Parts: sequence; C-alpha cells; structure tokens
Amino acid sequence: MMLNRAFFKKVIIGYLISIGVYSIAYIPVIVFTFIGLSQTPYLVETNPRLNEFMQTHGLIIGLLFGYLSTLEIVGPVLGAAHLVYVRPVVFAIHKDMKFARRIVTSLTGLLILFWGWTFFIDAYNDLQILLQSEVWNDAALWTIFLLCLGLFLAGLVLWGAVMMTATYVLRKDDVEGAVDSRDANPVWGDDKARSELSNSNILLDKPDETGPLV
Repeated sequence: MMLNRAFFKKVIIGYLISIGVYSIAYIPVIVFTFIGLSQTPYLVETNPRLNEFMQTHGLIIGLLFGYLSTLEIVGPVLGAAHLVYVRPVVFAIHKDMKFARRIVTSLTGLLILFWGWTFFIDAYNDLQILLQSEVWNDAALWTIFLLCLGLFLAGLVLWGAVMMTATYVLRKDDVEGAVDSRDANPVWGDDKARSELSNSNILLDKPDETGPLV
C-alpha cells in the first residue's frame, strides 16, 4: 500500500477543517461573553483564571486567551487522531485498513460533536441570560447562535466527506499501482501464460518425436 501525496493532502485538509469546525462552535461563546461583559456590570466571568486575565489584559485579549488555551489542547488531540487515521496501529492487516479508518473517522467525529454540543449548551445558557437582561437585540442574538450551529453541522459533514474521499484516493492509487506493476513485469505475464497453457489439454510434441508430452 502506497501513501500517496493526494492522500496526505486530503488528511491535512481534513485536519484543518476539523480545527475550523471546532472554532465555529466556540464563536457564540466568545460573542455572547463579550456582549454580556461589555454591556452590563451585573454579569461576570465564572472562570476565575480567565476573569483575572481579563481584568489584567482587557476583555478582548482575555477572550482570545481563552480560545487559544482550549485550542492548545484540541489541536494536538485532533492531530493525533488524524495520524492514527493515516496508520491505524490497532489494525495491522492491510484488508482491515478501510474498516479501521471508518472507525477512526467515526470516533473523531463524535469527539468534535461532543465539543460542539458542550459549547452550544454553554452559549445557549449565555443567550438566555442576555435575553433576560435585554442588553442586545433578541433577533440578532438568535441569528448568531443559529448561524453558527448551522455552519458547525455543515462543516462536520464536509470534514467527514473529505476523510472518506481520502480513503477513496488511496484505494484508487493502490489499484492503479497494481495494474502498472503487472504491465511492467512481462515475466509475470509469461508465467501466467505458461500456467494457463499447462492446465489445458493441448499435447506438445517432443523434439525427438519420441511421443507426446503432456
């Protein structure tokens, strides 16, 4: 099995899409937190570390720090998952690779979906607080939430499609490589012809005409 350039390109694109999908799920949390903390003094950040950082460096820098701190964990985890997709170590037999990659894709997708579900629940709770406080337009808040939710689901589907396409590219390259190898090896073709000829019922004469040679 050859791991071609097109396969690795698809895996890298899938990794970047997975990071983007994760980031989309985090957008409502950042936006609603920013609106709540900047528009009313009655709302505070419940995370003491993040709250202290925002008090020291400002609201925008603090929210950026909160996102980067989560990405610092998520990035390597998703990177490891895509590396396992390239070479599923649990399934060493070649014929099981396709099934193994489907398992890895499913588990990684469930992990991204779990992260998204956690962030959107948090964002929905913030949304309810903002609606009760009436610090911003209700329609705009709902639009941000639903738009991000739709983009997250669409991005997750796109990510799955890219990973499945990577498997297809790899299998197609294997088939083409096998055909090229057969065509480039005439000895193999001659052996096959001899094998087919030996299994036939045709009788060949010996050079000295001493009798038939089966």
